[in-house]
Amino acid sequence: MADSELRRIGRFATVGVGNTALTFVAFNLIMVGTAASATLANVIAYGLGIINSFYWQRRWTFRSHADLPVGGTAARFVPANLIGLLITTGVVWFLERAGFTDALTGWVPRIVALNVVEGIAIAAGLVWNYLSMRFWVFADRGERAAES
Repeated sequence: MADSELRRIGRFATVGVGNTALTFVAFNLIMVGTAASATLANVIAYGLGIINSFYWQRRWTFRSHADLPVGGTAARFVPANLIGLLITTGVVWFLERAGFTDALTGWVPRIVALNVVEGIAIAAGLVWNYLSMRFWVFADRGERAAES
């Protein structure tokens, strides 16, 4: 793997850590401050992460795209992230319905159990997020031209 690709993965991971922190903070604020379900809290928190991610992925991780019109990139970014949202929300929904959160609550406080569920969901979406960003949303211009 080329050094430039390793640097790109490192930048993607750095942005991802920031997004994950933002998602966890938003998720916890919603869960502690409202009567929202974990699934709804995930959707809202993930949405905030999408906005943050678009800015940083476009400006820093895949900076060669910073000079391109926002519309074209956003037109690929939004559906890619909506699929990621479906993956993470599906995992949260499934784990909640399967009783995983309730089972953990017997061992740890409920908010910790919910954070474990959120962490599993984020991990499940990680691979999709990188591959869709790297090879579709922010694909090198030559790679996108080859698709046409």
